Amino acid sequence: MDLVTTLTAQLGLDQGKAEGLAGTVLGMVKSQIAGKVGAKEADQFSEQIPELERWAAKAESPAATGGAGGGLLGAASSLLGARDGGGLDLGGLTQLAGKFGLNLGSAQTLVPIVVDFLKSKLDSELLGKVLGAVPLLGGKAGAEPGLSLGGLFR
Repeated sequence: MDLVTTLTAQLGLDQGKAEGLAGTVLGMVKSQIAGKVGAKEADQFSEQIPELERWAAKAESPAATGGAGGGLLGAASSLLGARDGGGLDLGGLTQLAGKFGLNLGSAQTLVPIVVDFLKSKLDSELLGKVLGAVPLLGGKAGAEPGLSLGGLFR
């Protein structure tokens, strides 16, 4: 699965914004993995998603958000780091999506797209750790993504 192509097609983003959004969201997931699971798993995450480094660089570019300010990955990590010990949650994701010109519906669409991408890229052991470490992506106690949010993502 090509994440950028999917984000472009399903969310109507241009390629630069799609790469920036991918880099920002996956960078935040990687940070949460490092904090909750460990540095080794965060490194494995990067190794299994080689595009992440390039996309994260796009996330740091002002062009990623149409000139709305650079350093988006760091700003988003700070924003979400203040929530529940660094948890990626719907409110933070919605604010982040807004930086890319997306609405709540698009933010909700983003989660299953990211989960499908992770399923296509990560080995099953690492995928389980990622979904367990990031409640927004994995649900609670292995539930389907979105169930922890009252089924908003179905």
